[in-house]
Amino acid sequence: MELELSKQIRLISSDVIEGNKEFDCGDQIFNKYLFEKAIDDFEAVTYLFLDNTDSSKIAGYFSLSCSCIVVESCNSKTQYPAVEISMLALDKKYHKRAYQKEVSSEYCCNYSDILISTAIDTIRILTATICGATHITLYSVDNEKALNLYRRNGFDDYAESFFKKSNFYSQMCVPLFFEM
Repeated sequence: MELELSKQIRLISSDVIEGNKEFDCGDQIFNKYLFEKAIDDFEAVTYLFLDNTDSSKIAGYFSLSCSCIVVESCNSKTQYPAVEISMLALDKKYHKRAYQKEVSSEYCCNYSDILISTAIDTIRILTATICGATHITLYSVDNEKALNLYRRNGFDDYAESFFKKSNFYSQMCVPLFFEM
């Protein structure tokens, strides 16, 4: 089955990675993941977000994995199926850069907003055609700029009744969710 994804999205492949060794999001953990782990990661699938004016350039990427939100209520736990955005990074060259619509020079918004909305759209396509889910989750770095990006794109903080992951990375992050 062929999925109808944006032409700016491509599944990770070694040929595209090899031609983009200059990608640098400003965080070595995310850079290292892209170049050393993403292609062989059995826990997530990575999609490359390409420059809309030069499709040979990686502007950013996001990795998706199966997840769930566990909610405790009235002494019982309920699981809601979710897709987790486990990694999301934008090359520093695209930070604060305006995204131009292809048809005109009209300003649409910035690359970071387009990257997160493209990840959400990709998840909607996957959950409508491959496996159902009712939520999107992510664990954001704990800084105002990143949190503002996610919140202005529809993500909310976990409620008190939501269980949070307890691994090392998630303890340093803010859990957020998006209800589809």
